[in-house]
Amino acid sequence: MVLVLLMAILTGSFYAVPAPHAHPLMLKAPPAPLVSNANSNSLDISAPPLPDTFVATAPAKSASPAQIGEEYLALGDSVAYGVGAPSPNEQGYAGQLYNNYLRRVQPHLITYKDFGVPGETSSSFLETAHGQSQLQRALNEIDVAKAANRRVGPLTLTIGGNDMLDARGQPQATKDAALAKYDANLQRILDSLKAHTNGQSNIIVTTYFNPFGGSAGQEDDVAWIQRFNALIVQRAQALGLKTADFYAPILSNESNLTWANYGDVHPNNQGYAKLARAVWQATGYDAVPPTLALVFSNLPKDGKVQIGQHFSFKLDVQDNWTLNSGLTPGAGTIWEATVGLDDDTKQNLAAVPLRFIKGSPGSQQYSYVLDTSSLNRGSHQLHFAATDAAGNVQNLDLSFEVTG
Repeated sequence: MVLVLLMAILTGSFYAVPAPHAHPLMLKAPPAPLVSNANSNSLDISAPPLPDTFVATAPAKSASPAQIGEEYLALGDSVAYGVGAPSPNEQGYAGQLYNNYLRRVQPHLITYKDFGVPGETSSSFLETAHGQSQLQRALNEIDVAKAANRRVGPLTLTIGGNDMLDARGQPQATKDAALAKYDANLQRILDSLKAHTNGQSNIIVTTYFNPFGGSAGQEDDVAWIQRFNALIVQRAQALGLKTADFYAPILSNESNLTWANYGDVHPNNQGYAKLARAVWQATGYDAVPPTLALVFSNLPKDGKVQIGQHFSFKLDVQDNWTLNSGLTPGAGTIWEATVGLDDDTKQNLAAVPLRFIKGSPGSQQYSYVLDTSSLNRGSHQLHFAATDAAGNVQNLDLSFEVTG
């Protein structure tokens, strides 16, 4: 039987909602309340008989997060600039962050500027020998924005990669001296940016990935890069600034996400997409999980099944920014939908082709077939989950019993 999704907007609470035209609930008294855990965004459906449709909702996402200003400013080196992407300004991490995330949730964001300079070190970032330093350009840009009644925010900083590469493979004393110099420069840069913006620009400092994951001297590279990253996190956190982790998104996939196999340490377009998402997660602009609804199930009403049976499920996942997302991953994208049976490892759900989706506009739907052939008698639970681009997770747990 085809069931229709009833999406009730229930701010702050989770409920099980019967679908229109569902079979009546054969209860003489109100059903027992569902067990809800708002902190984990989890809905536990465990009391039979089961209604046809279950919806796990969350508070509506702000259409325009207040923290976002009118201008996004990217600072740093070649990674900030976007070297390695076909179109650095558009497809580097800064360009993808602007187009696929910030503009989707804040369409009126006026502009994006990338001051990144390929080859820039923490020292040259501060130097004025060849004219205005990148730091001074940034401070001037912030002043210009203020004069025009605009606020710069977010502001991202990716600096130190060339300091790190210059000392790579050198004696330990050389590395220690390079790290100490970088530390002094970084503190000066961060202090200046925070003081000049009065803490209003939502400054996000990025760490670095390891492009040498499969090369000789791997352990030395790992230790060296991790020392830099630990220092970046320490100095940023000391000033109350946010950090975006660029290490984990590339780890173990360097050959597919960077040009390392061709002698170039920079990310490719796909690698920059991973970094853009890491910055989006670090901003904290999106802290609300998507809505996850079970819109079709042929599980019996009493939740009791036999060994060897098959049951189909369809889930509908909604995100407030889905309609603006198009086909390019970004804000509004459901990054993954998974299911786990009891305590088993989660598996990705199969996406329903768009031509078969009959839900509301922007729906992303997924299907799953439960095979009870290998299950033991007794109680079991399906753990459905959906994760959005910001890493927010919505859970929906469905209990059933194998009776014979």
